[in-house]
Amino acid sequence: MRNKVFSICGIICCVMLILGIIYDGVSSEYRETTEKVEVVNKSYDPNLAMQLATKTYPLELYANYNVYVLYEGEEYCLQNEELYDTVEIGDTIEVTVTKSFDKDGKMKNTEISIED
Repeated sequence: MRNKVFSICGIICCVMLILGIIYDGVSSEYRETTEKVEVVNKSYDPNLAMQLATKTYPLELYANYNVYVLYEGEEYCLQNEELYDTVEIGDTIEVTVTKSFDKDGKMKNTEISIED
C-alpha cells in the first residue's frame, strides 16, 4: 500500500511539472536579437568528470572549454571548444541573445548562445 501511495505521488508530481513547463512556454514571450559582446575570460578544465568517476558508476570523461562574455553588465559562459580556440580575451564576438518575458512584460530570463 505504501509503495502505491509513493507511486501515485510521483505520477502527480511529474504531471504537475510537465503542465508547469507547458504553461510557462505558453505564457512567455521570447525575443531574439543578435548582439556584439566582449570576451572577458577563458577557462579550460581538462577533465571535470574524472573526479566524480567510481568503479561502480564510471562517468564519461569530458573537457570544458569555457568562454566568458559580458552583456549588459552580466557575465555569461559559453561552452564551446571551437570558440575557445579562436578567440582571445578582449575580442568582440557576435552572439544570439534570447530574452523571455512573462505575460505582464517583465523580463524573466536572458540566454546567450552562438551559432555552431
